[in-house]
Amino acid sequence: MSGPGFVVKYSVEDCPPKGKGLVAQQFIPKGTLIWNGDAPGATRILTESQVLAEIAEMDSTQAGYFLNHIYSFNGVMTECIGDAKLWNHSATPNTGSIEVLQEMHIKPLELLHDGSTIDLKHIPSDANYAIRDIHVSEEITDDYAWYDNPQWYIDLCVKYNVEHAGLVAERYS
Repeated sequence: MSGPGFVVKYSVEDCPPKGKGLVAQQFIPKGTLIWNGDAPGATRILTESQVLAEIAEMDSTQAGYFLNHIYSFNGVMTECIGDAKLWNHSATPNTGSIEVLQEMHIKPLELLHDGSTIDLKHIPSDANYAIRDIHVSEEITDDYAWYDNPQWYIDLCVKYNVEHAGLVAERYS
């Protein structure tokens, strides 16, 4: 399966108790670009006013689902389009941003699984990389503690009874 922005093979599977999640369908070496959020159709950048306007048109169930699948990273609120919204949290994640790679002194790999390459001079600003080797059939996870949680977003999550990313990270860490 390949959704917008993904450059590795994965499947969507049940990952109890989290619900649906992303599962590697190939070996993914440490440093590999997994998902490019800057790719066309992969994400939608949202302002606070856009989020509020969209939620105003939704019932509470739809609003809860929407809030549960948007995130803020480096001050930018983002909605993942497609399967990337199924990326689950782990206290011991196997993916992270370019900043996480740099903090861990991991060099991004240029070679992708299909033999193409990425230009390391133009690394995507919104992307996830393998921070350790990921094996076939292993769930692909991230650490939600790395996300921002602006107060307006926290307030909306409380209003619609949704755990924001920070609470998910606290609860499952």
